[in-house]
Amino acid sequence: MGEDLTRWTIRLALAAYLAALVLRIRAKRVNTESTRAPASTERVDTTRGTQVLRGLWTLGCCLAWAHVASAFAFYHHWSHDDAYLRTALQTAETVGIDWGGGIYFNYLFVLLWTCDVAWWWLFADEYRNRSRKYSVFLDVYLAFIAFNATVVFGQGAVRYLGVMAIFGLACLAWSRHPR
Repeated sequence: MGEDLTRWTIRLALAAYLAALVLRIRAKRVNTESTRAPASTERVDTTRGTQVLRGLWTLGCCLAWAHVASAFAFYHHWSHDDAYLRTALQTAETVGIDWGGGIYFNYLFVLLWTCDVAWWWLFADEYRNRSRKYSVFLDVYLAFIAFNATVVFGQGAVRYLGVMAIFGLACLAWSRHPR
């Protein structure tokens, strides 16, 4: 049961992450094509689409936390040292580098996603007006970790689904990019 719970929580987290990205890319195109009201008169997070997007974003983050908890409970015996050593072993087997520091990138992944979710729920107006540089940084970082988890370290169907998801997102983003 622990193995299935650990695998399926991250699979579902990444599915929610992917769905949220698709919705966000589609929404950006709509927003760039429509005329927008001044920021002071716009209401944030009241549209059904925004609520669904924020819900998916939050669900994905919560499932990522469930994945971390189940991985620590069923694989690492609540030991960071064990997680570090297993990460080093998997990294050595996959890319030939005996280093467990990748675990810190995974911690940062969950931390950044959690901060982003909290920001959106607590300060929706400020979240909507956040820096484009921050948004790009967050998107690139989360996508980099998701890519490594699915394509580099993933096996079998997960690897192929990861490649297809990335290709699909790239195509969607390209087709929605205003010219």
